[in-house]
Amino acid sequence: MSHNILSASKTFSPQTPLADDVLCFTTSTIGGVSEGCYESLNVGLHVQDDSQSVRQNRQRLNDYLVEQSVKGGKRPADIPWLNQQHSNRVVTVNDLNSSPAMIADGCTANDRLQPLAVMTADCLPIVMASTQTNTITVVHAGWRGLLSNIIYNGVACFSPKESINAWIGPSISAQHFEIGQEVLANFKDYSHSIKEAENNKYFVDLRAIAVQQLTDLNVNNVEVSPVCSYATLSCFSHRRSQHLGNNQTGRMATVIIRL
Repeated sequence: MSHNILSASKTFSPQTPLADDVLCFTTSTIGGVSEGCYESLNVGLHVQDDSQSVRQNRQRLNDYLVEQSVKGGKRPADIPWLNQQHSNRVVTVNDLNSSPAMIADGCTANDRLQPLAVMTADCLPIVMASTQTNTITVVHAGWRGLLSNIIYNGVACFSPKESINAWIGPSISAQHFEIGQEVLANFKDYSHSIKEAENNKYFVDLRAIAVQQLTDLNVNNVEVSPVCSYATLSCFSHRRSQHLGNNQTGRMATVIIRL
């Protein structure tokens, strides 16, 4: 992506860097070429957008990472895109290279200049970085992933007792994530993150659940983005799109790379 386009577009980043030489951010809707309900920086090939537009958007993102890496004189690898299915599987880049179609909702790497990314449009993008080694990990955590231990599997990519910092990127806030009685029982272990709403509905604080899980796994330095994907128009939001009568919307990318 040209410097002017991505620099002018709105991205979201943690206030405090996760570790030395670690860059991470979440893209917004701005700065791409997609049209209609995908306008404009949609990076999801699976949402029925024009595939050529998506590939162009992804290339712009890769080009931006090249620009961020020029100071080191080396070119970063391309982003390995995941086949996300709300699973709890976290894989290595080598796994993806050998089987690109494998289902996974998280990825880990130990090499500098190897970017990782997940796609979201309300779910939680969670990036983790070691302060002692080169290990970085990213996971896509919707409510199913949270309840099936995707965070545990992400933390397991690091060595025991390793110091890990984490950032939870833009995601849906509790006041906009409403569930019915049929889903409520799944959250029996997280009653403190549930508030009763109207008409036998309940609000769930997915961010609080993620923070609790990370803390229980000794990831004590966790920053949570205050940006709600539903309430922020420069974010893609699947739930907001549905409420507006659209069956589809684009996907943002949350990227982490150790330069």
